[in-house]
Amino acid sequence: MRRPLLGVAILVAFAVLLPVAPAASAARPVSLIEMDSAITPVTVRLLITALDRAQGENAQALIVQLNTPGGLERSMRSMVQSILGAPIPVIVYVAPTGARAASAGVFITMAAHVAAMAPATNIGAAHPVAVGGSMDKEMSKKVENDAAAFARTIAAERGRNAEWAEQAVRSSVSATEREAVKLKVVDLIAENVLEPTLTGRALSLSTWVVFTMFFFWVWLIGPVGALLSMPITVLVVLVLQHNDRTQWIAALLSRQQPEDVPDLLPVGVAGRSSDADVSAE
Repeated sequence: MRRPLLGVAILVAFAVLLPVAPAASAARPVSLIEMDSAITPVTVRLLITALDRAQGENAQALIVQLNTPGGLERSMRSMVQSILGAPIPVIVYVAPTGARAASAGVFITMAAHVAAMAPATNIGAAHPVAVGGSMDKEMSKKVENDAAAFARTIAAERGRNAEWAEQAVRSSVSATEREAVKLKVVDLIAENVLEPTLTGRALSLSTWVVFTMFFFWVWLIGPVGALLSMPITVLVVLVLQHNDRTQWIAALLSRQQPEDVPDLLPVGVAGRSSDADVSAE
């Protein structure tokens, strides 16, 4: 008896949601750029260009799909500064499977508003090394201390594990994706950039809402519910957000104020980095 009643409720919900279909079709996108290379001045320019383009397109966020062995310290700092000062949220996603965020990639990943990793990826080994020369003991210690302090301040700024960040610099520790989540180095593991948990974070939906709606729709309509849970949830938030009387409910479902609840997230490609690798730092 319960399922037929719930089925009627779904039909009513869809009838209510139909008027907002035009708003959904005009939703703000999330831009995507792939960086599969060492960190160099080229990747700095690509990131800045991608951020400018995403802002020009009124995108809700920029996803940086990252796979890097490391790179130049100056380039890394420029990218971190761009991410920390970005006008839109930046999601760094270490992917695809088998990718890494080594050395300079550690700083870039931890600077993100949301940091995610694909299965079978790793992060760490950020001890600075000289490229094209050598450093004496005194200079090596100065560079190490400087990098360790930078790693700690980035981690603290984003609420991540500052002690691990320092050890990644001083002792070149590394972590798998599961260890990184457990250690609070990154936020989550995602199969792909459109996984419900990652999408929910970009939407600022509460984690309990994402998982509750996921299991509810799977229970109600079976496996297809896993595909429909996020679109339906987003549409519900849209309806609640656009009604003055129900904006407070939308706020409860998210981590933002009612007027800040964003729209759906079609993903557009902003660019791709394919420059040659250089020695990692």
